[in-house]
Amino acid sequence: MSGHDHHHHHPHGDGPEDVPFDAANQSLADALRASFRILKLIMIAVAIVFLVSNVKIVDNNEEAVIFRFGKLKLSRDGRPFQPGFLLAFPYPVDEVVELSTKQRNTLELWDHYFHAPEGDRSKPISELAKLYSKPLDPARDGALLTADQGLVHVKWTVTYGISDLEMYIRHVADKKNVAQAIITSLLDSTAIQVAANYTVEEITRQRTADMSSQVLRQMNEELERLETGLRVDTLEPETTVPMETVGAYANVSIAENQKAAEIQKARKEANNLLTQAAGESHLYLAGLFDLQDAARRNGDDDIEATLGVLIDRVCGGVSMRSFGAVSATQVPGTEAGSVLPEVPAMPVRTPEAALEYVRQRVEKWIEAKEAGRTEDIERLRAEINTDPGLRVSGEAGSRISQARAYYARAVQEIAGDVEVYNAMLDEFRRSPELLINRLWQETWIRLLNSDGVTKIAVPGGTDEIRLMVPPDPEQRKIDEIKQIQKELEGKRKASQGRIGGPV
Repeated sequence: MSGHDHHHHHPHGDGPEDVPFDAANQSLADALRASFRILKLIMIAVAIVFLVSNVKIVDNNEEAVIFRFGKLKLSRDGRPFQPGFLLAFPYPVDEVVELSTKQRNTLELWDHYFHAPEGDRSKPISELAKLYSKPLDPARDGALLTADQGLVHVKWTVTYGISDLEMYIRHVADKKNVAQAIITSLLDSTAIQVAANYTVEEITRQRTADMSSQVLRQMNEELERLETGLRVDTLEPETTVPMETVGAYANVSIAENQKAAEIQKARKEANNLLTQAAGESHLYLAGLFDLQDAARRNGDDDIEATLGVLIDRVCGGVSMRSFGAVSATQVPGTEAGSVLPEVPAMPVRTPEAALEYVRQRVEKWIEAKEAGRTEDIERLRAEINTDPGLRVSGEAGSRISQARAYYARAVQEIAGDVEVYNAMLDEFRRSPELLINRLWQETWIRLLNSDGVTKIAVPGGTDEIRLMVPPDPEQRKIDEIKQIQKELEGKRKASQGRIGGPV
């Protein structure tokens, strides 16, 4: 075998020959690989945190808006984002602003109150009047000028909040304390304007709530016009007069209260007297008389007569025309002493409601008369001529009942006298002397039979008569007993007449 045979092993490929690391290098390589993995995970976590950094949960009492690159962004419905989950891009792409729209801020304003240190402001007015009873200092003391050229002090307690978050963010939210400044400025100008329309008495006592509500309304109108997104919810004033006049004003208040109490007492007594005089229907009856007087002054004879029918009905059918209470104009079926015809019932029953029902229809009657609407007049006449079922009672009702009974008895007695007269007239025409003699005889008999007449027999031809004075005591006793019995019988008949009513 010729030549030199060599068996060489040559590595294939272009890379360098793999040389195994020693232990130290291998450990370093493993540590670097682990560090890179951890760094990679950290970077991924930071990226995730960054991406969700502007994910918000809006509370129930809040609303939110987003500023994307400084531009306001609202929800799809064009409103601020409502409570719930809110997804936004990370800052500085999106900036989420959350504000409470249900929170209410309370603000006390002393600009229109007299100056007093903080520690004295909670003291009673009577005590403050002793401490600060001195002339006002325009440089320190605040006040409002009233319509009667007086001065009042007012401390305001204001409750306000956000009503429109979008407007608030656009015009107010980026300015420090501007909301409070707006409320303060508006209250100052509005209160001055409104107070000029009220007197001191009205602001401090009579119409404090009216004045406050007017200030509140005008403030909210101006806040809406300025598009502030703010709204004043409540406005509570605490008013007082200047400290120098507190004592005098208190005396006036006491006098006013006493006056009101006396007026109330007089009205109560008047109502009791009217109730006793005419019963519960006195208000209805008095109102009808007032309406009738007004119709008489205006020359409305038809209205006056129709109201007279109502008055007659309230008086139980006794026509007041008999006593000249109304004009002589008569309504058919309502002549003096006649029984009023039955009419439909009025839909209202209480005296107040019945009077208002009649008053409204009288006013409409006058309008229809001026417009010449005859058919409306007839309809209104029929509506007025309805019966609420109210009748006079009390003392007036009792006297009306007595008058009815007396009227019935008088008519019966007169009718009996007329019958007797007619009978005597016929007899007189036949034999005058005989009638006259009979009447003399009957008169003597009645005279001699009358109680209380002492009878004395005188013999004929006697020239002298001697009488015993006083009469026989026994006879006087008998006469007194008969007189008492006669009076009792008269009272019994009169009582039966009142109970039974007219015949």
